Amino acid sequence: MTSKRKTIITDIGKMSNLFRRQLDAISAYDDLSGAKKRVLFFLIDRTSDTYQKDIEQEYCLRAPSASALIKDLEQDGYIRRIADPDDARLKKIAVTEKGLRQKTSVQKDLRAMEASITRGISSEDMDQFLKISEQIIRNLNEGDLHE
Repeated sequence: MTSKRKTIITDIGKMSNLFRRQLDAISAYDDLSGAKKRVLFFLIDRTSDTYQKDIEQEYCLRAPSASALIKDLEQDGYIRRIADPDDARLKKIAVTEKGLRQKTSVQKDLRAMEASITRGISSEDMDQFLKISEQIIRNLNEGDLHE
């Protein structure tokens, strides 16, 4: 493994740890964990029907992890699952009134966090970072470490 790859792996790990720490910090004053806050933000911003598979794809989650987050949000009263009239196997996910009351707070917290993270980064550098990040995500999703 070259030192450049080692740095990439190390830096991604550092970013992941710091990101999680920031999410925990903005979630310390309410009952929404950082992960729940991100999913609620995603659901509030959606304009079309949303299913568990959409959350799995948006956050690269496995089905059990997405299911646990959805279950917690439902038990806490932020969302509800509604049977899809076209396919009884599917459940639409809808934000409740309680969830909608969190909209401003959740959006403010996550937008402030994004502003903090991207402070001092030009739009050109941000575009390049996002392009590289998308390729890294594609590579990780392919998952073949033995090429």
